[in-house]
Amino acid sequence: GQSVGRSIPVGRAPVDLRLTPDGKSLLVLGYGDGQHAGTLTPVDTATSRPGTPLGVGPAPGSLTISATGTLAYVASYDARTITVVDVTQWRVLATLALPCGPTDLAIMPDSSQLFAACADSSAIIAISLPANRLKAVIAVPSVRQMVMPDQSALLLVVGDNGLASVDTNSDRIMTAKPETGNVVDVVETNDG
Repeated sequence: GQSVGRSIPVGRAPVDLRLTPDGKSLLVLGYGDGQHAGTLTPVDTATSRPGTPLGVGPAPGSLTISATGTLAYVASYDARTITVVDVTQWRVLATLALPCGPTDLAIMPDSSQLFAACADSSAIIAISLPANRLKAVIAVPSVRQMVMPDQSALLLVVGDNGLASVDTNSDRIMTAKPETGNVVDVVETNDG
């Protein structure tokens, strides 16, 4: 119809969103405003109706979801935590403390491992799932964004002036490629 629908009320200052794998819910992450904690709000995609917002700690900034759509992971830079949300029961399962402030999240296609980028520390934290156990701290030249391809065991890391790939089995940098320009984004090709 090429027209804008009605506004959908969600948490304060939306910063990230993810569609569940079944396409039935859109999870909207709200940053909050300094006085109110951040929230995660489910939106029914068939009706555009928001569900009950769930508190996920102060100033969340990044969100990822498991391949099954049953778990969501929310990064909070200020709190230095990752909040684990049971999407099915709509409740917080756990809060994982990190040694740094996470700025981005990526999850393995089989949901066996979660990666948290810590830009200020030039590190990536590998977390073993479902145990939620810190597995490794991987030093990288810099990190702004991560891409977890569906067809590979290499995590792609976008840095300030370069790209790196991390082997998710050994949690080590496999290649690092400096770039003369400022790398803005990385996407996976259809064939991986």
